[in-house]
Amino acid sequence: MVGYTVQHRFRAEQGGWPLVQLGPGIMSVNETNSYRWPEFKVHAIEAVDHLFACYPKGDLLKISSLVLRYVDSVELPSDNTNVCAFLEEKLKVQVKVPESFFEGNGIVSSPSHLQLHQVFESKNPAGQIQLRVSTGKREDRDSLIWETIFQSTESDCPPMRDGFEQWLDNGHRLVNDWFFKMIEGDLHRRFKGE
Repeated sequence: MVGYTVQHRFRAEQGGWPLVQLGPGIMSVNETNSYRWPEFKVHAIEAVDHLFACYPKGDLLKISSLVLRYVDSVELPSDNTNVCAFLEEKLKVQVKVPESFFEGNGIVSSPSHLQLHQVFESKNPAGQIQLRVSTGKREDRDSLIWETIFQSTESDCPPMRDGFEQWLDNGHRLVNDWFFKMIEGDLHRRFKGE
């Protein structure tokens, strides 16, 4: 009765990962800090296989949307660095408001909160790649949080189950490419522990 709302959660152990969630019209496979692509891919394929195996008439099960979403974050400096300058320097993403907007009116040019959402069409694989960036808190520290998302809907979805693995690989390839282009340089070295 409550469409697209998770009703059940499945984990190998309490509080453990991966987490598979199910509800009317929705299924998700989630991983966190221990994420590794090869293992996640296996879990996602197994979850889809189980869903189709359990569905009374699997051949009638219509998938209207597939989403591959990555959420990453980096702590913001505590020296009141301009968030837009930090975003451009560290993630290669530019958000510019003309300096003239701040002249003579007492408005501070560094945003106290940032929220950006851009969507781009993808031809191969068919769908959309999205970038969402916002400021927020991670472990009670001011952070820049970004989501890199690949989504296919309706006719862009592959035939299920046969086309799911290729969709997953292609979506991962796109999102992974964007991620490494964004963090190239200082953030890449930081994430590697250098």
